[in-house]
Amino acid sequence: MLCCLDKIVELWTKRNFRCDCGNSKFGEFYCKLLAGKDAENADNSYNHNFKGQYCTCGRLYPDPDAEDQVEMIQCCICEDWFHEEHLGLDSSDKVPRDEEGEPLYEDFICQACSVACPFLTLYPETIWAAVKQPESVNTRKGDVEIAPSANSESVSTGKAMLLGENSGAGSSTTCILQVDLVAAPPSLEKSKPMFLSKNWREALCRCEKCEQFYTEKRVGFLLDKEDTIAEYEKMGKQKREEKLQQQEGVELKLLDRLGHVEKIEIMSGIADMKNEIHAFLENFDTSKPVTTADVHQVFENLAKKRRRTEQQLGITEGKQEQEQEQEEKASGGLAKETGLGRSSSLRIKIVLTREELEWLMLQLEENKEKRLEDALAEIERGRRKVLGWRPSLESITESPEVFEMER
Repeated sequence: MLCCLDKIVELWTKRNFRCDCGNSKFGEFYCKLLAGKDAENADNSYNHNFKGQYCTCGRLYPDPDAEDQVEMIQCCICEDWFHEEHLGLDSSDKVPRDEEGEPLYEDFICQACSVACPFLTLYPETIWAAVKQPESVNTRKGDVEIAPSANSESVSTGKAMLLGENSGAGSSTTCILQVDLVAAPPSLEKSKPMFLSKNWREALCRCEKCEQFYTEKRVGFLLDKEDTIAEYEKMGKQKREEKLQQQEGVELKLLDRLGHVEKIEIMSGIADMKNEIHAFLENFDTSKPVTTADVHQVFENLAKKRRRTEQQLGITEGKQEQEQEQEEKASGGLAKETGLGRSSSLRIKIVLTREELEWLMLQLEENKEKRLEDALAEIERGRRKVLGWRPSLESITESPEVFEMER
């Protein structure tokens, strides 16, 4: 999302990207999210993705002209996305997938970016996913051919590294490839897309010369464990789980502050609202939009039901008072203490916007098993993401005097 533009473009992952709004490109305007920005972000590298276009075909995503949105594959170097038919595969090559269509590769390098990664062909075949890959490269000095099997010792070392011996290691003086990539950088005879197997980055040599070569080729991020899509998704999942746990803790604390009677009345009010919304949806014409009048009718029905309940409660309390007076007369005028009186009643008010109510009704219609309290909790979590105060479930107010006036 670009914070100061009217148009929102989904970029997925972009290394070292920061919005340019508020720097020297925009004159007197300043960023609404971070005012103290540098005059220029030199790490920004714009391409057609920032216009919503992807792949070598430059099509939009989602494609407005396509009936079905096809799957796209992201290059781990340039981070562009590609349609499978535009990967540049030979007729004999296929995207490595299992029988169920799930990918067998961890990372993909597009045809254009493979030009900067010919050094990968010096590693053992275990770093490649099950697809045909280039078998040899030529160095610039004398066109000497170096195949993955040219040095059995380096290949066996590479296999050991792939098993984890090189994972997390810092710079070393011994090159597992035994090739000076800086002095004699390899090159591909033909650029081809590459599919890398799981944990392939752990096999990369981390000697000083190789790290210098990665830096010159601007692929040093390949040594960063947190750079992978798998790690990115893992971190995102952990953050979501931590946030949900914090939100659930806030909701539990709210209930813990209430007494048993108040909890019962809250659950009863929620159940009444859920039943009323279900009754409305059963008789509602789904081809028509929900209007303001429909929303008012739902709450009017709830109000009528509440008044009937209060009237019945009043009749019951009246009978109890009569019985109490008779007992007092029979016992010589001594009053007996009662449990829950009129002054201890509690009214619950939950304020929803029209959009929230429409969403709530849609959720309950699509998922009949969903509890109303769960849907209201989702609305509450969404409200916390919005800056500024808005009505929330914490707007529960204890107002016995209003209860008495309505009766």
